[in-house]
This record gives sequence, C-alpha cells and structure tokens, in this order.
Amino acid sequence: MNSGLPHCDELFVRFFLPHYSVSDADRYPFGKLTRPDMMSSEYPNGTPLCEVSTLGEEGQTAICDHLDTMTKAAISDFGRSLGLSGAADVTWLEAVDNFYNESVIGKLIKDSDPTDDSNDYKIVCIEFGLLVAHILKKSCPELCWLADSPYWESTLLHEPTQNIIAPMHWGIKKMSGYGWDDGFVEKCEMCLGLLSQDREG
Repeated sequence: MNSGLPHCDELFVRFFLPHYSVSDADRYPFGKLTRPDMMSSEYPNGTPLCEVSTLGEEGQTAICDHLDTMTKAAISDFGRSLGLSGAADVTWLEAVDNFYNESVIGKLIKDSDPTDDSNDYKIVCIEFGLLVAHILKKSCPELCWLADSPYWESTLLHEPTQNIIAPMHWGIKKMSGYGWDDGFVEKCEMCLGLLSQDREG
C-alpha cells in the first residue's frame, strides 16, 4: 500500500543516527539502514554470550538489565495510554499495532524533535520493539538478549539456530511508510515459524 509516511531508513537517519557515539557508529554494520528482520549469526552454536557480544560479560549484563527496565516501562506506558490490562501478550501487540495507524504515526513524526534524544518518535519505536521482543521471548524462551551499544541496537539471539532478530528496528519499520500496516502479530508468528523450521532442518 502506498503511504505518505517516510521510509524507515530515512526515519532511522533522522531520529536515531544523530544519537550514536563515534565509536558506536563506526561499529554499526548497516550504516544508514535499518537491519533485516532476521539475520544469521557468524558464531558457532554454543558460543558464550559474553564472547558473542562486543561489550563483554559486564557490558552484556548492564545492557540486559537496562532492557528489562525499559521493557517494564514500555508495558506500563502502553497499558496506561491504551487502557490495556493483564499480562502483556499478543492481544496487547495487536492493540498497539492497530492504534499506531498511518495518521497517528504521521502526527508522531511531525511532533517529534530529532535533536532531542528522548523524542517521542524514538521512544515509541524502541518501546514497540521491546514489546515485540517480550512477546517473542514468551513464545520462544530460547531467544535471549544479545546486548549492544547503543542499547536499541541490542538483538535477540536464537541459540539453537544462531538466527538474530533486531526488534527495535522492527519498531522503526512499524512507525514508517515501509511497515506501518504489516500486521505484527502475524509477523511474529511467521518469525517463530521460521525459527522452528530452521531448528528442525
């Protein structure tokens, strides 16, 4: 479907790229592009996370603790703003996905200041990604955080297949002309199906 919303890569450059440190930007492998929905890890199965992560064991722990805190904040924010209750599950994801339609996303982009590190667009993208990660991890406990810096570059690693998912980049795609109407419940189901298929294959 054609959309008047900007492409996800344009929005990544506008709202996220200015907030990378020089060292983070140098290490970021995709430059000015959002990451693919699913990627293959180059590490052998069973490699300890502290060796896979560029941050080492201490950095991995610190970022993962921050992600847990941010996930709780995301669930609280969406629950309060959309009147959701109970455990955050696929019904929450569907409600949030439906709420952020083309019009709401357009206003969010328009009202957000890219120079503000805590602008609403950036926060909503990150919180949507954290909700996606929460749902995926509940459905597939073999997914675990692979911490990175800045924290929104953290990914989910599926150790049995060594596949990697970048949930915060899913959030940027959702809040853009590229993927606002993709249907993220179905997208999560498809992703989980691929992980299961890869494991069995």
